[in-house]
Amino acid sequence: MVAWGLGPSPSAELALGAWAEAKVFLQAQMGRLPEALVHHDQGGSFLSHEWVGTLLLRDGQRLSYSLMGAKGVTRSVHFLRWWRVFFARFKWEGRDQFLEAKSLEELRGVVEERLRYYHGHGRSPYLGGRLHSGLGYRTPKEVMDEVLGQSAKGITREAG
Repeated sequence: MVAWGLGPSPSAELALGAWAEAKVFLQAQMGRLPEALVHHDQGGSFLSHEWVGTLLLRDGQRLSYSLMGAKGVTRSVHFLRWWRVFFARFKWEGRDQFLEAKSLEELRGVVEERLRYYHGHGRSPYLGGRLHSGLGYRTPKEVMDEVLGQSAKGITREAG
């Protein structure tokens, strides 16, 4: 995950803010914005004219939407299952900290700290982050650094 947003309710503005952060990260890492397949659910933020117009028309991305009730779909792609597992585990492991947050700003700080740990940006040399068995006992940051270091062509355009 290269960007995220947290607000009192879902909105196109919140989603586009996260997309703007993602673009900055990708352009810094790759020197350009790669053409990619952006997958998400069918929430109103992602169906809005602002979201679709920005990603599809202005930024040249391809959009992919989850099927309604996709949890029961047996043909689901491995990557999409991984994301569901990620969010379930992320919410479970951080549940106490999330519930103790007294404000949206405090919750935002807790989420940021948990994501930094989860992806391998530990707060000390001894806390390198959470290792993932599905990534060969590496952190997501290590895998992303490897992938971005190997490819300046694009993320998914060549595959499909």
